[in-house]
Amino acid sequence: MLSLPVVTLQVYEYAVNTILLSFCEDCEEHDGNAQFAPPLLIHALGQAQAHHDAEVAKANKGAVPLDTAPSSQFITS
Repeated sequence: MLSLPVVTLQVYEYAVNTILLSFCEDCEEHDGNAQFAPPLLIHALGQAQAHHDAEVAKANKGAVPLDTAPSSQFITS
């Protein structure tokens, strides 16, 4: 048997999922620019993307891009 708090959280989860899916559809239909999303959502997702990009750059610091790696590292047959 589900309790009221569990059901409430499930409804909240579905609402958040619906909002994010709607945002993705909006971006997809308008070439990456959301037309109907609230500015707060766009700002929040922009900050999340900037944070993600910073973390990826931090993780890849010192890594050699594939297109500049010496060819001697590749196996030829």
